[in-house]
Amino acid sequence: MNKTKYIVTSYMGLEVAIIFPSLMQHTDILPHMPSGDIVSAGFVRFGVSDTSPKAYCYGKSVSLQKESREQDSDIVEQTLRIGKYDRD
Repeated sequence: MNKTKYIVTSYMGLEVAIIFPSLMQHTDILPHMPSGDIVSAGFVRFGVSDTSPKAYCYGKSVSLQKESREQDSDIVEQTLRIGKYDRD
């Protein structure tokens, strides 16, 4: 199973997730990101909870020296508009 990676950045006062494939290092994404502070980073897997898509963030980025946080799963879901954020 391939892992998916993410970075949460603070941009214009909002925390936003950037999701990308595991073949890339977290630091490979930096030149392609909007300027802002990196808040956290790690891995994310996706599943289903009560028939809704769910993100589960865990681990850390060794290359960025940032760890995942409990609220990162919610930020990933909000960024992707899944789970409780799935609204038309």
